[in-house]
Amino acid sequence: MQWSIKTMSRYPTASTSGSKSRFIEMFGSLSRNEKNWPVGRMTDACTYISDGSHYSPPDDMNSDIPMLSVKDMDHRGFVYDDCKHLSQSEYEKLCQNGCKPLLNDVLVAKDGSYFKYIFPLEQEREQAVLSSIAILRPNSEKITPRFLCELLKSKEVLGIVEQHYLTGTAIRRVILKGFRDLKVFFPPLELQNEFEQIYNQADKSGFVACKSRFIEMFGTISDPKVSVKRLIDVVEKSGQYGSNTPATDYISNTPRYIRITDINDDGSLNNDVKSPSEIDSKYMLIPGDVVFARTGATVGKTYLHKAGHALYAGYLIKYHTNNAMLPDFLFAFTHSAMYKQWIAKTQKIGAQPNISATQYDSMPILVPSIAEQMKYVELYNQADKSGLVN
Repeated sequence: MQWSIKTMSRYPTASTSGSKSRFIEMFGSLSRNEKNWPVGRMTDACTYISDGSHYSPPDDMNSDIPMLSVKDMDHRGFVYDDCKHLSQSEYEKLCQNGCKPLLNDVLVAKDGSYFKYIFPLEQEREQAVLSSIAILRPNSEKITPRFLCELLKSKEVLGIVEQHYLTGTAIRRVILKGFRDLKVFFPPLELQNEFEQIYNQADKSGFVACKSRFIEMFGTISDPKVSVKRLIDVVEKSGQYGSNTPATDYISNTPRYIRITDINDDGSLNNDVKSPSEIDSKYMLIPGDVVFARTGATVGKTYLHKAGHALYAGYLIKYHTNNAMLPDFLFAFTHSAMYKQWIAKTQKIGAQPNISATQYDSMPILVPSIAEQMKYVELYNQADKSGLVN
C-alpha cells in the first residue's frame, strides 16, 4: 500500500488577522509602496544578519545553557522542553562566533520550516542557536523588531524568498547571502511604534478573551455550568498505547511516525519527520484521533490528527471521541488552564513525569452541548491562528 504525508502550509500564522489587515492599512504593500516610504535592503534594516553555528557541539546533560535549532521554535518564541544543552566552554565559543541572540533580535526559521516561525527575542539569557536559525539584528534608527517580524511574515515576502533565496531539495534552506538584498521599506519609527502597541494590545486581549470565554461559557470543574464527565465517558474506548517499533529515517511513501518529541506546544508537528521501522495497521491514526503524551517533559501535550497517513509511537496514548464530544473541542480543552492544572496535579514525578491511560481515562472534563462546543471551537481556532493559545 502506498502512503503519503500531508504537507503543512508554509505560511506563518503568528499574526492576528486584525493585526495583518492593520499592517496593510497602515503601511501598504511592499511591492507597490503606495505610501512612498523610503526603500532600502535588509542590510540597511539590520546591523547583523547571520545564522547560528554550523558545528553542533555535543549535548551536555549537566548544563542548563540551551543549544537551539528550528525544532525548538514556535510562533511565540523558543520552546526549551526538549532542547539540547551546551557546556560553558562551548557556549563561550559560540558567543565569540556570533551565535548568541541578543534582546530584540529577530529570530527566523531558516532551514526546513523556513519562515514558519519568526519572532523577536523578548528576554535575553545564556543560549545559542544552530545554523537552522537566522539572527537579524534590527537597526534601531530605522526599524523596530515587531515591524520587521510582521513584514517578513507577509505572503509577499515569502513569495520573494521562495522564488529567489532558497536552495536544497529534501531540506529547503534560505540563502542569507541573497536574502541580504531583499527589498524593504522604512515608515517613520513613530508609526512603527504605534503598530507595535496595536499588536501587543490585540495579542493580550485575544489571549485573555479566549481563556475567559471558556470559563464564561462552561464554568470550571469545581463550579460547572455544564455537565462534568470523565474522559472515558466521551470517547469510544479506553486510551490505547502506541507502537514500540523504532523510528528510522523517513522513507518516501510511508506513514509519518509521530513521537512525543514531534509535538509542539500548540499541538502542531515539527519537521523532524521519521518513518516507523515496521508498519502495524492497529497503530495507524484516522481523522479525529487525539493523542496525549504520557511521559517526560512533554507529558500532557496533545495532537489532533486531521488528515494524512501517520502511525503513533509508544509514549503516546490515543483516544477517539464518541457522539458526546467533538474531537476539536477535546483538543481545545487540552489547551485550557484547568487541563494544565490537572496535568500538574496528576503526573507522577519520578525519574520521568508520567500519566497513564487509566489516569487519563479518569480525567474530569466539561461537556457542553455539541452546538456550544462548535461555538467555542470556532473561537479557539480564531485565537489559535493568532498564536494566542500556546
